[in-house]
Amino acid sequence: MGTAKTWMGVAGRAFAGGATLVALLAVAWSQYHPTQPILDALVSTGLLKYSFVRRSLTQWPEYEFTGFCFLDWDNAVKMHADKNFLIFENQSFTYQQMDVHVHALAAELKGRFAVKPGDVVASALDLTPEGLAVLLACHVLGAIHAPQSPGMTASEVERTKEALGDVACVIVGTKGPAAATWEIRGENVFIIDLSDDSLQAASHRVTAHPWLFHETVALMPTSGSSGFPKFVMASWRSLVSFDGGRCGKRRLFMTGGWQEGPILWNIYWGISAPATYILTLDTSKKVCTAASARNWAGLINKHSIDRVQMYPTASLAFSEIDVVMPTVTSVSVFGRAPNPRACKQMQALFPNAQWMHGYGMTEFMGQAGAAQIWPSGKGPLPDRFFASVGKPYNSSLQTVKLISDEDNSEESGYRVGELRFRLTYHAFSGYWRNDEKTRRTFDEDGFIKTEDLAYFDKDRFIYIVGRKDDAIKHRVLGKQLFPNEVEHALIQHPEVSAVSVVAKLDQSGVGEHLVACVVPVGNVSVDSLVDHCKQAGLDNFKIPTAFHFVDSLPMGHMGWKVSRKQLKKIIAEVPWSSLMPTL
Repeated sequence: MGTAKTWMGVAGRAFAGGATLVALLAVAWSQYHPTQPILDALVSTGLLKYSFVRRSLTQWPEYEFTGFCFLDWDNAVKMHADKNFLIFENQSFTYQQMDVHVHALAAELKGRFAVKPGDVVASALDLTPEGLAVLLACHVLGAIHAPQSPGMTASEVERTKEALGDVACVIVGTKGPAAATWEIRGENVFIIDLSDDSLQAASHRVTAHPWLFHETVALMPTSGSSGFPKFVMASWRSLVSFDGGRCGKRRLFMTGGWQEGPILWNIYWGISAPATYILTLDTSKKVCTAASARNWAGLINKHSIDRVQMYPTASLAFSEIDVVMPTVTSVSVFGRAPNPRACKQMQALFPNAQWMHGYGMTEFMGQAGAAQIWPSGKGPLPDRFFASVGKPYNSSLQTVKLISDEDNSEESGYRVGELRFRLTYHAFSGYWRNDEKTRRTFDEDGFIKTEDLAYFDKDRFIYIVGRKDDAIKHRVLGKQLFPNEVEHALIQHPEVSAVSVVAKLDQSGVGEHLVACVVPVGNVSVDSLVDHCKQAGLDNFKIPTAFHFVDSLPMGHMGWKVSRKQLKKIIAEVPWSSLMPTL
């Protein structure tokens, strides 16, 4: 009898192991062959259970062998019930405690709004626990999550409603005007607050509809060059990370908002690792202050945070304090041009951290298109860390090429062309309700047209020179000018906090001139800025014709990127007599 049980146990383990192998192979195959729905076929015929896929992806030892991560909330709760999941201000939630809120919200959405798999659930929330609960409730229900900025204007909301189409409900927080602004039909706006009794624990758990088999799991807003709004459809493949697991057990401290790709995908990938997230309300603000940075530094040291992710606005705030954070081992700065002065000052605050600066698009679903890493202890950050976006990142998951035409110029002796990427993991499935835009975004070989003009140097580092729409033809020489190159030179001036360069028609209305809009630090003269441009190696024809000193620059709806379109409209209204000429 004992021998029979032993053999039955061996057979059972062999069967489970075989199913796990099948699941892994099926997932890997579907990553590279999305036109062949292997997983869907296996599940629909009953040959493969979702639980096998779940165990295969979330119980791989430490994820270090493959670096493979996959979002599976229910299994993460079972494995790490008592581990801290989220720390927010003076609140903390274990995985189990957050799970109660998640299923209560899922039950509310299913019961009150009849949310079913494939429905769109929009949210307009700050970087708070409520935002995480919405994300996970959508995951449980199989709904499409569409996070939006809570600070949008009424006109932006109206355009967003039109672009999204029918939504099952809109979830907003208790603070701010979002509830009134986002109201579509009075009955489909849900106000969420985890700190009161608005969400009671569900009497039963909601049956999960795994995102694994849904072609669209999230709609990410992006502005691009055509203006807001446009929604990128993220497929279930975006929830699979081939490298995110290697840093999965770290505690993440993030600045930004739920509507921003790097934030959302680090949540997706980190949950199964598992990670503990430290958030504070200040991280959602577009304008960050030194007081905010001191608050963040206190949280980082109190909770021994080891991974910090931030946008340029936050890096400026950190550069104004002197609190050392020795537990941090990794600092990632998002955005095309981190401030050199701020980052170099911040190096002393994070003495044990490696630095990463990367390039990507919302369409890349959290994966970097290019990146460069500067190890800790290697000395000051080099100039190339700020001038270049790095080398192509993770060549096993993507291919990159430049497409040049006769209008493209040369920079530093290298041919400029449009940067294009082909993603082998097929996480980006197009634009929501915009087939024409989807068609125009891909070329005949399946590469995404980024509309960014760039060049490679001899070491394969990528240098972005500007957007295609930003190229300016010199009024006399006929050569193309790119604002990025001028901005990179000016931002390194010690008395420049922020800068953006746009074109302005001359008084005759015929030719365009470069105007640099500068947020100064202290008193800075035009002569000093011109001399700095020359010392940086800019040709005379690239030096701005005039400067305009401002208190701040207009930001896009994401809150951290300058809206060049808005700025150009503002400068067009400023008379030439009010600008400070360089001649």
